[in-house]
Amino acid sequence: MTAGARELGGVVHRPATAKAREANERDHPGTVHRTAPAEELGLEDASFDLAYYADIFEITPRLDRVLAEAARVLRPGGVLVYDTVNRTLLSRLIYLGAFQRLPMTRIMPAGRYAAARLRTPAELAAALDRQGLRHEDTCAFKPKDPRSLVKATMARRRGRIGDEQIPPVVGFVLAPDAKPQVTYLGYARKG
Repeated sequence: MTAGARELGGVVHRPATAKAREANERDHPGTVHRTAPAEELGLEDASFDLAYYADIFEITPRLDRVLAEAARVLRPGGVLVYDTVNRTLLSRLIYLGAFQRLPMTRIMPAGRYAAARLRTPAELAAALDRQGLRHEDTCAFKPKDPRSLVKATMARRRGRIGDEQIPPVVGFVLAPDAKPQVTYLGYARKG
């Protein structure tokens, strides 16, 4: 299931769902992919074993509603996997400054990210717990070389690469023993 479409300016963005469906069609028949507002999925209770939320938690002002909806559609023992942005000085410089404000590196619309919607791993774990989702692990991920992020961002800004080409250019790596400074991923299980 691809849970939660991005809704920006009243427009629901479906590219991630289409890409997931296309990638899984042949190898995983029967996998269901849907696009819906994260706050109201329109799916049956306890109907999924896995929900993946990418780039949702840091843009929604209604995190508890999003997590309640995820918990509702997960079966007991189901897993919610996510990636999101930490609230640190460095993440604010990157997401609020470089990605939204600086003309040379702006790749996101103004207002997509706000400091109040960036959450620390501890805050997210508490929010998950409030909805009956037991937080099990968090892992930092970051560019192998920060210069590659600058290079990819500038290339994206100039239209030389698309969003899908950013990860291979940047070369993100997992850092399980590091404290997340900017981005992190994790998972929680429905009790």
